[in-house]
Amino acid sequence: MMKFFTRLLGNGQSTIAKRELYLFQTGNVQRAYTNGDAFIEHAGVVYEPHVIKRGSHKSGRDLEKQTMEIEFSLLSAFAQNLSRSELEEITTVQMFSYEGVEFRQFWSGRLTKVKPHDEGIKLQFETEYTKVGRNAVTRKIQATCPYRLFDQDCSLAKANYAVKTTIKSVDKLNMEIRGLEAYADNYFLIGMIEDPSGVLITIDTSTGNHLVLKRRFDSFANIALSDAEYTALMDDIALKTQALADAQVALALKQTAYEQALEALNNAAPEDPNYQDLVDALALAETEKNAAADAIPIAEAELRSAEEAVPYVTLYPGCLKTPDACKAYSNLPNYGGFPFVPGDNPLVRQVV
Repeated sequence: MMKFFTRLLGNGQSTIAKRELYLFQTGNVQRAYTNGDAFIEHAGVVYEPHVIKRGSHKSGRDLEKQTMEIEFSLLSAFAQNLSRSELEEITTVQMFSYEGVEFRQFWSGRLTKVKPHDEGIKLQFETEYTKVGRNAVTRKIQATCPYRLFDQDCSLAKANYAVKTTIKSVDKLNMEIRGLEAYADNYFLIGMIEDPSGVLITIDTSTGNHLVLKRRFDSFANIALSDAEYTALMDDIALKTQALADAQVALALKQTAYEQALEALNNAAPEDPNYQDLVDALALAETEKNAAADAIPIAEAELRSAEEAVPYVTLYPGCLKTPDACKAYSNLPNYGGFPFVPGDNPLVRQVV
């Protein structure tokens, strides 16, 4: 249901105030905000009131190179995450206006820059029609691959290369991670590390369990686990896993006992002297079976809670965009560069 806001005119009469909606999308994650003072639901999306300022936009035929700046408060968690992230994934915005019963989209674009300053965080967007957003215009002949690792043209599935692990210690740009012994040195070179909130930081080098980051992100220190803390969390998960397995075994036994009691009752006649005992035994078996079944979701929830208590980070390898790097992924058919292009342009070479 759409909600509208009123404002008072000079004559004291109220009228519908014009408001704007902002729908941001990064991958499959949406954030919806309005510059109004109440929640708005439209087309199945709920827009949250937020302090937002934006720049002006032009309406015309030439849409290339148009930009839009949207400013958030320094306290906005959404803008903070974008300022910390390396913008590895494309973030887009759709902007709508409404007044009275009219609702229309007036601008859309993709995020190209984040600019924190003393009073807020500015997000700079380019219109979707800009040259930057069209691969056919920006594509050029070059030796290295122009595709971003894991994008549509690369065709590799990002989830297949994700490494879920925990942080042992952090010292500025240096980080100790668990469980990377099986990976070759610099396997994660120019790859990414993602924190639980989705912030992405580039990895400069990787050697065994040691990473060096491109830039400092102090929040990683808040989720580092000592060996004792890590062991306690893993022990709790193991305990909850065993409890779930025990509950499943108990349910199977109670199910078998119920079926046996049911079969015994079906094979008896009402005039048998122990018939009532069989009826009572079936009722008890059913009660115990239902109790065992009720214990399963409880055990599952406790295990899920124990697993969610672990502050995992996710690592992704990088790509140097060379044929050898592409070959290491067994993805050479999708290599988009031209490695044999000559380095010197014969048309500009001076003949002596």
